[in-house]
Amino acid sequence: MNPTEKPGSAAPTSQDWVEHFFRAIDRMDAEGFAGHFAVGGAFRFANQPPLVGPTAVAKGAQSIFTMLDAIRHEVLKHWLADGDVLVEGVVHYQRAADHRHFAFPFLSVFEFEEMSPGPLRSYRVFVDSHELFLPPGA
Repeated sequence: MNPTEKPGSAAPTSQDWVEHFFRAIDRMDAEGFAGHFAVGGAFRFANQPPLVGPTAVAKGAQSIFTMLDAIRHEVLKHWLADGDVLVEGVVHYQRAADHRHFAFPFLSVFEFEEMSPGPLRSYRVFVDSHELFLPPGA
């Protein structure tokens, strides 16, 4: 299914697209996640340098997924602004090293190649998740 299509629907909503997008991440499907990006699309997570292009996005996502037992996005609210989508939520992580659960508020900004949800030109995640990357017990 194209991420912009909903079965039985003439036009997908931004909410449908956001749910489909986060399901790929929550399945820890690096290729499925990267498949949402345009050829030159960029993914920037917090204060990390951007990853550009689907191949780099998939490799970066996979490196994070290997640190985790689970991930789950809880969408609280989303907005449309000039064809872009902003999402506020809480992301839940379970770290593989010690099975500890973390929950962090986030804001994500999705910019598309086209006005309707489609290939991502830019996906930026604003989150303070530094605790997740500390050694267990720190």
